[in-house]
Amino acid sequence: MTPFRPFLTSWLRVAATVSCGLLSSGSAFAAEPLAVPFLPPDVDLGRICVPRPPIHEVIQRWSEWDRQSLGDQSTEQVRRDLRLLRENDAAGWFDTIETAQNLLRQADPDYTERDQVIDRIDLAIAAGRPELLEQEGLVDRLFALGIDTSPGAQYFAARLLRDGTGVARDEARAEQLLVSAAYGGHSDALLEMAGLTSDGTKVDGWDIEPELAVTLAFGGLIGNVDEMICDRINRIASSYRLGEVVAQDTPLALDWYRLAAELGDFNSAWQVAQINLRAEGIEKNNEELLAHLEQAAEGGLPFAQVELGRIYEVGALAEKDVERARSLYRQAASIGNYEGLVRLASFIKALENPTPEDLEERQQALRDLAAQPTPPAFALIEMGDLAIEAKGRWAGESEAADYFRRAHEADPADPTATSRVAQIGFRHAKTEQEFLDLTAELQEAVLASGSANGMDQLVSAFTCRSPAAPDRERSAYWRQVREDTDSVLAQPDATTASAEGGAIDAMTLARLQSQALAGRSSSLAALLELQEAYGLDLDPALLEDMARSSETGPLTEMARLELRNASSPQARAAALDKLREAIDAGEARASTELLNALIGDGISEDEAVEVSAMAEPMAAEGRGLGMRALAMLDGDDAAANERIFTEHRDVIEADGDFDALVFALPFLADDAARNDYLGRIRASMPCNTGSALNVAKAMDALGRQDEADRWLDIAGVAAGANGSQIVAVADAMREVSDGPEALDASVSLLKEESEKGNRIALLRLVALADGDQPRFTPPKEELASLFVDLIGVSDVSDVPNVLRRVRRADPEVRSMVESQVDVRALYVQAAEAGDPVGQLELAKIVQAEAQGQSDLAEYARLLTASAEQGEPEAMYLLSTAYSFGLGVEPSLDTSRDWLFRAAEAGNKEALDTVRLLETQGISQ
Repeated sequence: MTPFRPFLTSWLRVAATVSCGLLSSGSAFAAEPLAVPFLPPDVDLGRICVPRPPIHEVIQRWSEWDRQSLGDQSTEQVRRDLRLLRENDAAGWFDTIETAQNLLRQADPDYTERDQVIDRIDLAIAAGRPELLEQEGLVDRLFALGIDTSPGAQYFAARLLRDGTGVARDEARAEQLLVSAAYGGHSDALLEMAGLTSDGTKVDGWDIEPELAVTLAFGGLIGNVDEMICDRINRIASSYRLGEVVAQDTPLALDWYRLAAELGDFNSAWQVAQINLRAEGIEKNNEELLAHLEQAAEGGLPFAQVELGRIYEVGALAEKDVERARSLYRQAASIGNYEGLVRLASFIKALENPTPEDLEERQQALRDLAAQPTPPAFALIEMGDLAIEAKGRWAGESEAADYFRRAHEADPADPTATSRVAQIGFRHAKTEQEFLDLTAELQEAVLASGSANGMDQLVSAFTCRSPAAPDRERSAYWRQVREDTDSVLAQPDATTASAEGGAIDAMTLARLQSQALAGRSSSLAALLELQEAYGLDLDPALLEDMARSSETGPLTEMARLELRNASSPQARAAALDKLREAIDAGEARASTELLNALIGDGISEDEAVEVSAMAEPMAAEGRGLGMRALAMLDGDDAAANERIFTEHRDVIEADGDFDALVFALPFLADDAARNDYLGRIRASMPCNTGSALNVAKAMDALGRQDEADRWLDIAGVAAGANGSQIVAVADAMREVSDGPEALDASVSLLKEESEKGNRIALLRLVALADGDQPRFTPPKEELASLFVDLIGVSDVSDVPNVLRRVRRADPEVRSMVESQVDVRALYVQAAEAGDPVGQLELAKIVQAEAQGQSDLAEYARLLTASAEQGEPEAMYLLSTAYSFGLGVEPSLDTSRDWLFRAAEAGNKEALDTVRLLETQGISQ
């Protein structure tokens, strides 16, 4: 290294001359940073530095230290390591640092007792143990050892005297020592004196101009060309980068960092890359940026590895290389680096088809993040979710609750953390106040984030999860808030797209996108339908984000809509096929929706194998839908239910979902166990009308009538303004409580809905008032009015069946109805629309009014149209028409054919006639 010494000495002399020239101008000094352009030498010295190691390497080295020898590190390297340990955790590393300093004193005569005392004082202060200064007389020892011959000791002593650390404060003496240290060439003392005098302030005994002091300080930092020179160059570069004493000069700082990087310092290489990344005050050089980032990453700097990994992951500045990116993230994560762990976890989460090994690596990254001193909320949330996934909703609840609580503490504004804490807390809330404490923070989080799922959770909370549920007022408030943010229809219609070229209103589109991103699956389904129908140019990445945040998938939502609107077996089959497609696409809840649809009206023989294949794994996972389906396949009686419960008792206890918990209630040992399960039910149930009614029926079966009534009330609140659900509640009232009060409440609810034009409610009231043993006996005028209203809200195809009911009613009621509606006109309308019942009934009227053959021909035409659509009575009457030639050419063969078809379809008159023919030896 000595050959470079003369060059640097001559270069420093030139730099000092330049600075002195600047001083001769006699300009006044302002209280601002000094403009001193101290330039680095233009020389190639090779990679001579031993860079400051990353802190994780220092920690590992000293964690494994045998405490016997200092190895082959130089004294300066050891002192630098000890300083880094002190800055990292002085209290935790106190004994290690103390032992190393004692060994250093023994091993290196140049490490004097004075040096050790100074280091000891620094350690005691950093470790929060200032009492050691007095107990060990450290400051007195320092002064006793003599400081006059050491500028470094003078500077250190000046700090102690100025701050009154371990000695009486003496600012005058501190200033004298600072001046002496500066005259002795101590760089920090020179820079401090330059700063003190930069505004023209005079200091006794000091007559060096500030600019020259800076030049001398920086020159002193360069010193010898040794393995530690890069640390000192960094000190100069940082001064220019940060504007400490000297005026901020980013280009000059960059030059100094470049020099240190060329000498082998990867820390400086990182700074070169950062300055280029920010491009503040310089022209960005991407080639230089990437080269120095590579150097910093190779040096083991985790933050450089993460930054370089992002470049390769995105394909910015360098060709995209996801494997290299992952490798870099792994390197950073392997030493517990926070950003490295976050990036690795996020990288794996974004993989389209992660392997089990990928998932395990991500889980390990999450575990490491959760163990960080300040873990991120998302990692703690996922760890809680993983605990539940691994152990079950109930078996893993305690561990998960701890993670969720920590996540909430880490980020109180995180809506997911708040939501998870509340979800678990609802089960254990025994009083209304405990419940309100849980919902208070949840409300704040939802209002701040606008989360649709959060709003749904609050609606559910106040509807069914409170110990005193339902809370009608709060439930209604949050339902309105949710509806205000979800006012766009889920399916495209005439209000969504204009007729001119299928253009979509921009505001509508924006609202749909916002709702989809907030987790509204129906809005995502609408976007996909709009995209297909109108050729919308939607961002695939944005759609992917929407799908990821949705509670179900878009195909599932579209299939659910099609199932609700299915008016034929073919339409239902198409919707079921779409659900199967959604299952293949991996959409959440698709299999649940399909199994629900398959068992809804009983399990057909053709569907039994598919139902069993879906139900068995669901039941094994603790899902009650699967258990219920298996019980249906096993006989669908109490004994079958108990067999299925016994087989799945353990998984229900550990991980049973709402349906499984309700399924288990009748078979639990005692009320204590049932109450525990009811707490689980409150916390986990989908808070809708159907679920609440299931709980009400379960309570009724257990003889807990008060609870049954409360859950009926909850079901009514959950129904909101949904007419069909309100009717379901009214029906359950009569089923759960068979007394007159329950019937009156049910009828009252149905009347309220019927006044809104609810056809199902009108049908239910008519059914209750109809028949040989009516349960509801309104005045005849009221019943006639119900019939008229029902006709008014019925589709053309439904009117004939309503009129059949009218025909069976009391003659006085029938007369009242016929006086208010044109029955013949209604049948004509239905017949023209192709309704078989309308055609049949109109045929009867035509036949009764027939004046000639043309009328009879119309009679036969209408009967034929109805019979060909499978109407049994039309088949029988058509058989009679062919037998007697009513409007058609007589034909005994055709008559017999329609007769037997009518019998097969179940027409009673036809069956009687066929039996009579068979007794006479006549068959088809």
